[in-house]
This record gives sequence, C-alpha cells and structure tokens, in this order.
Amino acid sequence: QESDDVFDRILEERLERMPGAEALLDHVESLGLPKAICTSSHRAYATRTLSRFAYERRFAFLLTSDEITNGKPEPLIYL
Repeated sequence: QESDDVFDRILEERLERMPGAEALLDHVESLGLPKAICTSSHRAYATRTLSRFAYERRFAFLLTSDEITNGKPEPLIYL
C-alpha cells in the first residue's frame, strides 16, 4: 500500500501531457474515428495514468497486459 501511495504521489507531481496529445485526440475525434489503447502496462497503472488527464473517457477500448498471454515483442495485443 505504501508503494502505491508513493507511486500515486509521483504521478500527481510529475506526469504531464505530451505536447500535441490533446490536439491529436481532438482531430481524431473530429474525423469520427474510434480510438483504443493497447499497452504492455497493467490495467491499474493504465487506468490511473489515463484518468490523471480525464483521457479514459476519450477511448472506446483499453487492452492491457492483464488480458493477454504473450506480451512484447509478440504482436498478440494488437491482433
């Protein structure tokens, strides 16, 4: 639990949006294209990170390493 608290504090203090991320998401949404995230991170981490900027509502689907059997460099997560 303590390590989660430290991790959450670090996320809060240091995590920043990548330059252009908001504009890119706005543009993709204006085209009506669905968006998904495939990540080798665990779902808890991905969800915390996305919610930091309210991005979880901007993606139709989230697939994490918790839901696949073979991670990188296997392409399974993208298939």
